[in-house]
Amino acid sequence: MRDQPKGYLETYILAFFATARLVDQHGFPAAAEYMKTGNFRRSFHMTPSAFASDFAGYLSATSSAEKSDAALMPQPNWKVDDEWTYAVKYPGEEPKITRKILREDKFEGDSVYVLKAASREAFYSKKTLERLATTKDGRLSSKRLTPSRWLSWPLSLGKRWQDKYYWRDFETGSEHKVNRSIVVSEIRDVTVLAGTFLAAKIQVFDFETGLLLVDYWYAPATKSIIKLRDYSDISFREEELASFKIN
Repeated sequence: MRDQPKGYLETYILAFFATARLVDQHGFPAAAEYMKTGNFRRSFHMTPSAFASDFAGYLSATSSAEKSDAALMPQPNWKVDDEWTYAVKYPGEEPKITRKILREDKFEGDSVYVLKAASREAFYSKKTLERLATTKDGRLSSKRLTPSRWLSWPLSLGKRWQDKYYWRDFETGSEHKVNRSIVVSEIRDVTVLAGTFLAAKIQVFDFETGLLLVDYWYAPATKSIIKLRDYSDISFREEELASFKIN
């Protein structure tokens, strides 16, 4: 075997782990599409520079495993008047959205928090913080028909679960099935507009295809999601916490 240039092995190992992370994040179908088309952005729903930044953060998180392994994140205790404002990137929407807990209430016998955002109110189970239903201008617009598991408490590094449920869209008269595989892939410091917080990165994959659908980051210090990237729609959606007020 011929001598390789200095640093060859280190470069090879980094390339191997970078490839493995891409497959883990986006699934084999995305990797196969990239091999066929060579279009990184279309295949993986991010630019090469964005992935380079993500991979650097991943390496940093791995090197501080003691901090990550020790983290255990219980369900937060929301209060009336808790409020979160997000910067939004999505065609046709306002650049900022504020979600505020207006009151505690009942929905079909369940105790709920009522969160208001623009003309919509969302009903979240006090027991699990799962969204049960949404109203628009006072009228029911959507409803979960079976229980969902958007978050599985307590969160811990490497925790996996399945989120399978049905919901009805009253505005279109249609019903939808959701079947997703979810994992807590990282726990590390994440910087957003509102500051830097220890956060759990949660990745949502299509259960059948393995395609990455959503990334979101939960931070106990804010009692909320601080960042979200949704790749499941035709248009990419991103939300980032800009400010918050919690009790």
